[in-house]
Amino acid sequence: MTASEKTAAAFGLSNVTLRIEKVREEAGQDVEKLAALSAELERALREEFPDEPLIAHYAKTILANFCLLARNGLFPEIFREEL
Repeated sequence: MTASEKTAAAFGLSNVTLRIEKVREEAGQDVEKLAALSAELERALREEFPDEPLIAHYAKTILANFCLLARNGLFPEIFREEL
């Protein structure tokens, strides 16, 4: 298994997108809570997947963008994929 295949497999196991959406749901429109929960998720992902730093970096980047939008009063709808 190549390094990129290992990262893709770990990414799938992490459910990172679902976990990001849960953070957004729990925070609602509370910017400070969103920032705190974002930091907690990043820490958890770093601990769960120490050999795959891209997973935590992905979550950090996405959540940083949502925090930036929230600080400016923008709260995009939570993405829900239709099956």
